[in-house]
Amino acid sequence: MRGRRSSLVALSLLAACASRPHLEAPGFANGTRLAVRYDELAGTRLFHAFYDTARDEECAFHLLPGGGAACLPQSALLDGWFADAGCSDPLVEIPRVPAGRSPARAVVTDADDACAAPPTVRAVGAVFPSADAYYLKSDGSCMQNPPDAKIVLARIGDDIPLDRFVHAAPVVEPAAAALDALVLVADDGARFSLFGHDRAHDEWTRSVQVDAGQSRWWPVHIAYNYGPGAPGTPGSVFADAACSQPTGIKDAHDALCPISAVVEYVPADACQQFTIRLHQAGAPVAATDLFAVAADGSCVASAPAPGSPSELYVEMGDAVPDDAYPAAATVDVGDGRIVQRFDGSDGVAISARGELHDRARNVDCFVGAAADGQRRCLPGGPLDTVFYADAACTMALASASILPGCATEPTLPAEVTYQGHAYPVGAAVTPAMIYTRNGNDCTVVGAPSASSRWFALGDEIPSSAYEPTTLRTD
Repeated sequence: MRGRRSSLVALSLLAACASRPHLEAPGFANGTRLAVRYDELAGTRLFHAFYDTARDEECAFHLLPGGGAACLPQSALLDGWFADAGCSDPLVEIPRVPAGRSPARAVVTDADDACAAPPTVRAVGAVFPSADAYYLKSDGSCMQNPPDAKIVLARIGDDIPLDRFVHAAPVVEPAAAALDALVLVADDGARFSLFGHDRAHDEWTRSVQVDAGQSRWWPVHIAYNYGPGAPGTPGSVFADAACSQPTGIKDAHDALCPISAVVEYVPADACQQFTIRLHQAGAPVAATDLFAVAADGSCVASAPAPGSPSELYVEMGDAVPDDAYPAAATVDVGDGRIVQRFDGSDGVAISARGELHDRARNVDCFVGAAADGQRRCLPGGPLDTVFYADAACTMALASASILPGCATEPTLPAEVTYQGHAYPVGAAVTPAMIYTRNGNDCTVVGAPSASSRWFALGDEIPSSAYEPTTLRTD
């Protein structure tokens, strides 16, 4: 009976593949094996993932050493769960997905150095009871999972060879006057527009906002120099014992090689903590040959600590003139109410941002579940929390953060969404107290923080005011 069922499944997949029409949209196309999962809404198609019909799973292209790519499965999460009290037998967490999407059936792990080795793919094994699981705390102790935790855990199965997946080659195709498109063309004919290609420099590029109001197509094979250290970054390290030759640094697990440029973070002002500047990349630097400025101002050896994540280092060369790479611009694609925003050049769309704009309401929008249960293009970014200005919780408020020392007032979009409900944003207000709703109760939070600006929210906008979407797999 099992063999008969497998044969029927194979025949049904073959029939679906044979009957699936060719779909080509700005930025992507399906193939004979890879279908496309996307949202269709007035005038545009928003890409979500490829769907591997032979493996019955969603996938996305990963660049591989040597220049190719493979459509690898959407991955389960390796995030600190274990099957044993010693936290030595790892489990994976299966993220929840929206209706119509496929849950992860594999775990994809980056190599320590993506320039030297490809990712590994392992199957998701049997589901593991979450109440019997343990998690590794930040202090290194191993603690049993609370029995009411709402997570799905599974064991890790066997390795899956990369030749089981659809592969693609990067192809440069003409696009704009100074810029080509870098398109991944798969073995089965599927296509995905990944980057731009700067013809003059023969560089893969992407749109980067380099200062207020200006974006350029900068290289993607980059390292970073953090100067005095942006929050959460290591600061500068140097390639010489005089601490005069700065370096660029890149986490090796997701690096693109060879590194051709370094992005330097430059201190700015209270409104913009850092600006960025592009430099040429020089010679590679071994991690054992690094130096840093000590607290007393001396230059001391500064090799990474044992067990540190693998990183790549290059010398940071001369600054590149601002106009060395083509200017980037927003190109709206779509002939209906909803348009998709692409990064482009000379009016030609190159690569999708994944952003949508509602022409009828003149607001940016995102696909989500509306209050009426229909998936729609809802306004603004979704709010995490709505507060209130009164003890009855009838006067809704939204907040925006104020940057210390910055004279520029924060703003919000004209319309916002909270838990599927859409509201117009009104004027800035100064409430005496802030309240929050907990179920049917309205409770006081306290006096408004000086680090926030508060805006009144108007009456809820009916869900029907926003464009519905349809999730398709073709």
